[in-house]
Amino acid sequence: MLGILVLGLLVLGAWTQVRPWLSVKGVTPEQLERWRQEGPLIVADLRSRDEFTRGHLDGAVSVPWVRLRQQHHRWSPEDRVVLVCRTGYRSLQAVRFLQTRQFRDVHWLRGGMLGWAGHCAAGLDQARTRAHV
Repeated sequence: MLGILVLGLLVLGAWTQVRPWLSVKGVTPEQLERWRQEGPLIVADLRSRDEFTRGHLDGAVSVPWVRLRQQHHRWSPEDRVVLVCRTGYRSLQAVRFLQTRQFRDVHWLRGGMLGWAGHCAAGLDQARTRAHV
């Protein structure tokens, strides 16, 4: 009986850690490309300025992860924002941060720039990106 109680507490603890991440919306490279064609969209690249200079999505703005807290005020919580980093980890965390600041249409690029590079390598959107990772 004690084992079941301990197991239940462990599951509950794990759930409370995982649950907030379930509301984080990821976008595929294909989905991002459609959104870029549909209308207003902010693509914020969270990598360092050096990484950004080496290659980035056309139209993306450089907002290094360490500066996001100071620079997110440039956008409205009503804007559609897609956050990009190298692998997706920083952008996933940044989505949660912006959600706590009342951003409702904020997403992260699944797989980050590495995923985007794979998307381009598959022959999609090679003309509209300078994504060298």
